[in-house]
Amino acid sequence: MKGDLKLTDKGFVMNERTLAIANEAILELGVPPHTVFDCLLPVYLGARKASGFPYNLIGPPVKGGDFDEVLSQVRGSDGYRKLDELSRKHGAEAGVTAETRSRRGDLDCMMYVYRGNGEALDRIDRLFREGHHGAAEDGVSDHYLEAVRETGRFLAYPACCVDAYLPEKAERLAGRDGSEKRASEQIREAGTGLSVPLIIRASYFTSWFVPCEPGCSEASRTGMSMLDALGREDPGLREIYAKGMFPSNMKEIQEMNPLPSVLANNILFMKLTEGTEAMRRNRGKRRKRR
Repeated sequence: MKGDLKLTDKGFVMNERTLAIANEAILELGVPPHTVFDCLLPVYLGARKASGFPYNLIGPPVKGGDFDEVLSQVRGSDGYRKLDELSRKHGAEAGVTAETRSRRGDLDCMMYVYRGNGEALDRIDRLFREGHHGAAEDGVSDHYLEAVRETGRFLAYPACCVDAYLPEKAERLAGRDGSEKRASEQIREAGTGLSVPLIIRASYFTSWFVPCEPGCSEASRTGMSMLDALGREDPGLREIYAKGMFPSNMKEIQEMNPLPSVLANNILFMKLTEGTEAMRRNRGKRRKRR
């Protein structure tokens, strides 16, 4: 196809527009390549309406236990500004919510990129605030669990998977095993890699999601729809997600510790991009500026 760039060592092909968006996000935001493919490209290309990832991937640690204080730090950060600018450039928006991380009342922030339905983030923010006191002192409040459920709806996660996740989220907040243990056991039974049927791999369509079971029909439908939408924009992306991203997501869950696997998997996606002239030119410009 004219204008396409062959990614030499993996044999994948991406068109120039897709590659330019990916390179821009990696270089301007400084986020791991895995996050760009997992969270940003699907929304920027219209294959998903919303996605989310932890704020610490684009910004420094936040301090304090007050919602307004923490969110103000995030919205005032360079990472948030760049994400918002890049998202608007590609027809999307950026947003952030804070939620209780532990019974001590510590807060975590999640970044979101989305197309439309921004009012849902306002509802989620309100529910997390209302649930913060109960989650910090008396366990997990109904408001907190409803905020988690609303977040699942916002991200278009299947209701059955959200229902399975809610009690596990409460367990994790209390310092006990959460969804990771159940999910890793399921993965060990289902297997990983390309030997797993695509319909099962597709149910692991994003890193920050655990289906209620491998091959959940609703989750698989979501993943296959995303593949089709990406394929219409760029046929090469369908291969990258079906053979790269989905198996990687399953591997992360199997290990029950996503971060090391994500970092290891970044090597794959750096290889997918570093061989291109565009990446080399951009890196050269950065070195000169320094």
